Amino acid sequence: MRSSKLMMPDHRDHYLLFGAAWNGVGVRLKSTALHAAHYRSLFDGGTALPPEIHFEQDAALFDTVANATAAAENVLFAAYVLTVFPSVPRPFNKALKQRQDQMVERVIGASRTQRLGEFLRDSFDKKAAHLLYELRDFLLHRGRLSRNHFVGGPFSGKMTVARNAKSHSSEWENDLVFGETLLDEPLDWLKEHCDGAGRQMCDAMPE
Repeated sequence: MRSSKLMMPDHRDHYLLFGAAWNGVGVRLKSTALHAAHYRSLFDGGTALPPEIHFEQDAALFDTVANATAAAENVLFAAYVLTVFPSVPRPFNKALKQRQDQMVERVIGASRTQRLGEFLRDSFDKKAAHLLYELRDFLLHRGRLSRNHFVGGPFSGKMTVARNAKSHSSEWENDLVFGETLLDEPLDWLKEHCDGAGRQMCDAMPE
């Protein structure tokens, strides 16, 4: 493994942190896929469903979104650890407690990982990423998405939720269909995010 060749045995601290992050990506991606499959399976009966199914939909949505954003963040942390190695002799706690934008800028700032950092910056700036994090932040910190039921009009027979859920409720744009395809674009983004970052990380390490 390239990371082992680069970091071991002299920099075991970096290797353990990098390995935890990269292994976390695999676990979170598989968990995302499992929860997403369950979420999609819960929309075969229209909108007139018993309360227990609505509960399962909300639970599966939360589990999918939480695992998806964790995978994206694990990728970033792996890139960050790769960047600070070996300029930071030991990864002290202060160096590990950085905001997302600070880690991205650090990755961009190192010549060996500049392309990796630029990829991460552009990836996190995509519309699908913003939607995924909008959902994550609301579900994690504020509550359950309010559903809107429509009879007639462009959303007839469907449920919608706000795509800008973190805004004031008076500003909600309730045009995001709450159904089996709700997370398709964010999860497509996640796949590209993890795959692209992985390739860039390989390029930044010796063979």
